[in-house]
Amino acid sequence: MKTSDQHLRRIAIPAALALALAGCEKGAEQAASTSESPVVAANPGGGDAPAASGGLTAAVAGEKSPSTGTTSRTAAAKPSGSTGKGVKPGAGSTLTTADDARSLQGPSRPAAADQQIDLAIEPDKLDLGQMQPGVPKTGIVKLTNNGTTSVQIKKAVASCGCTTPNWPREPIGPGETAEIEITLKPSLKQGQRLNKKVTLQMVAGPPQQISVLGEVGIHIEMAPDFLDAAKMESDDQKTLVLTSADEVPFSIVAVDPPVLTTGVGGEKALSHDMAIDWDAWESSGRRPMIKLTTDHPNAPELSVTVRRAIVRDKPLPPPRTIRNIPTSKLVIAAQGGDVEGLRAAIEAGEDLETSAMGGMTALHWAAKKGSPEIVDILIESGADINARNKVGKTPVALAAESGELEVLQGLVSRGADINSVDEIGGTPLLWAAALSKNPATVSYLLEQGADVNIVDSNGMTPLIWAAGIGQPGSVQVLVDKGADIEVVEIHQKENALMRAARIGSPESLGILLGAGPDLEARNLLGQTALLIAAGSAPPEKIEQLVDAGADLQSRDTRQWSALDHAKARTDKNRSMVVEYFERKMSGGG
Repeated sequence: MKTSDQHLRRIAIPAALALALAGCEKGAEQAASTSESPVVAANPGGGDAPAASGGLTAAVAGEKSPSTGTTSRTAAAKPSGSTGKGVKPGAGSTLTTADDARSLQGPSRPAAADQQIDLAIEPDKLDLGQMQPGVPKTGIVKLTNNGTTSVQIKKAVASCGCTTPNWPREPIGPGETAEIEITLKPSLKQGQRLNKKVTLQMVAGPPQQISVLGEVGIHIEMAPDFLDAAKMESDDQKTLVLTSADEVPFSIVAVDPPVLTTGVGGEKALSHDMAIDWDAWESSGRRPMIKLTTDHPNAPELSVTVRRAIVRDKPLPPPRTIRNIPTSKLVIAAQGGDVEGLRAAIEAGEDLETSAMGGMTALHWAAKKGSPEIVDILIESGADINARNKVGKTPVALAAESGELEVLQGLVSRGADINSVDEIGGTPLLWAAALSKNPATVSYLLEQGADVNIVDSNGMTPLIWAAGIGQPGSVQVLVDKGADIEVVEIHQKENALMRAARIGSPESLGILLGAGPDLEARNLLGQTALLIAAGSAPPEKIEQLVDAGADLQSRDTRQWSALDHAKARTDKNRSMVVEYFERKMSGGG
């Protein structure tokens, strides 16, 4: 049988490799015996080196040399017949073994994590004791450096629920002490023991760990303790019963989402039966948790979990399609500010009232984008100047909220309605006060006769909107035009001053304080503007309220003072605000 050339090559190549490897091994043995024999024979004390058991040297790696003090490593002699790992190259080789490289590098520096530190942590377990659901509590831990060198914290890493806004950034010298604030905020669940960890990562040395403990008691019992949407037709899933566990009467202040239809905002009682509106739960987004606000001193916030059904009785909504993508050349031209494209679309007979996403016509887009020329062309061509999108907003409302004064003036001069009301009770003035970055739009609408105290479906006036998220200039215009500063919205019962204290700018707050508001007006939780600010506002706004004469001794329905609210903060300003109130309340100025 003949053998092909390809088959011969397959046999010959492995055979040649095997012969080459054998030759390498033989050369390596000879080189090893030549290069290693002087090392074994060398003996600093003179004479022959004693043979180690098994043919290995007895030298210890890392032994200090008496002459240089550097770490030396002695190569281990191999038995004469050994091969393989650990064999050094011959004298003529340019290769360096790992042992050779280490001996040339000198002593290795210990890793930073292996350096020992003597840092005393007091207490090593921070026990915050009894806590309230959803209410943070802060403790202080002292760090004392008992070592001989400085230590420094690189980073404080807290587990879920803990925050450490003020851990020491500078090195702690020998004998020095530093403090670290640790705040723990429990969830809204009652009856839980908390055990969290704060890990201090050090610049040099092993990490240090602090345990943070707390316990949330049960002050209000719930039945059932969770809701099951899959069983919404069952009798035990139609009512939520809240009962005081400590015999303290309470009332339900608010529910989010608003799916409990009875018992909210009523009188104080030891028990409340609240009907569950499952249809409202469905329409609000099928949230997995319902939050309740109470005036109970030890349980201001609670929650009940909703187990959502895997299989729903109601059909799923139809999938979204691409039909909302604008296909009208007229709408596309208005969106892009394309005058020539707009003229061409009109000449081609495009419907002027064609709408795209959200029911927005070409005129809506032109008003929103601030395109006066396109607005003029559309109106002259017969576009509906008071057309409404899907939420009931007109081009005037969109121009007002976008701050497009020139377009707004053009629309109003052609007869657009400035008092149109949309689906949520909003008007152009309300939207301008809330969203416009140009206070001149607010001023113009008021000059044209818009109602300065118009109220939307949530009880919000233009001034309340502007005080919270609007511009200080808009607040000033509204106050100058006679806006009522004491109107309250219907949910939290908060007025413009409270909104400014909570989320508004210091400039807006200053304008309202200059209008002479009632500083002791209270919201649904019995909080004044100062109590609201104490819990979250920057120090500047707190000082504004105190300087204006706000009562430092006021307490809310939980009997919390401004200092109590300050101590419950978890932000970087906590220490500053606490110190400010402590100084003011002690008469220190």
